[in-house]
Amino acid sequence: MASSIRTMNIPLIFVRHGQSEGNAKRVCSTKEQKLTEKGIEQAEKLGKYLHDNKAKFHFDHVYTSDLDRVLLTTKTILKYQPIESEDQLKVMPILREKDPGIFAGKPRIGLKNERAKTKAPRDHRPKDGESWNDVKARTIKFLIDDIIKRQCGTNNHSSSSQNNNNNSPGSKFEMTDDGTLILYKFPLISTSGGVIKEFINAHVSPYIFHSDYPNCAKNCSIYTFNVNIPDVNDLTDYKVEMVLENHVAH
Repeated sequence: MASSIRTMNIPLIFVRHGQSEGNAKRVCSTKEQKLTEKGIEQAEKLGKYLHDNKAKFHFDHVYTSDLDRVLLTTKTILKYQPIESEDQLKVMPILREKDPGIFAGKPRIGLKNERAKTKAPRDHRPKDGESWNDVKARTIKFLIDDIIKRQCGTNNHSSSSQNNNNNSPGSKFEMTDDGTLILYKFPLISTSGGVIKEFINAHVSPYIFHSDYPNCAKNCSIYTFNVNIPDVNDLTDYKVEMVLENHVAH
């Protein structure tokens, strides 16, 4: 009888884009902001670093924001470590930076001052924009719908799936001593600092931090996480552990 995959571990690699024009000018995000020359150099160093350390930062498919600065960072990474097919690259608006609404392209201090006047800063939503809690909700939806459910595929797996699993090219299987077959998959998520911050606030902060995680991801920094699903028949029961934080040794 084929062994059942009861447990799944999904290692996630998050990277932030290189320095953007908005970062350099200290203005709020717009979709069209490009990388600066420094940002391009940072992306090149990140791509080379991930390639040179493939044993630690292996990935077999990529989820990326559609913002210009993130797309260029992603393309630079893939220049050093190409994926096998276009199907392994997904461009996703859900991974965009927080939408500043009417403050887009304007000095950050204006949005910061307006948010400070409210009683619930996390719920502050500028006109035509998003709140931090909106971004947090996006990260939850992304993890559940685009990572956990998509990676798990059907709820019932067998060891024969190793050669017949179109949802996860490059997946690795490991049999533990207690007979559990664990499936490992390797996504890279290329996004913005605000999304990384809210992913941590949604999935990690309740366990290890006493307050909100700050918006502190450095340009082209690396964060890694392990998502553990004890029973693939219950995809609502999972735990996220932060393994590497704000790594910029490259």
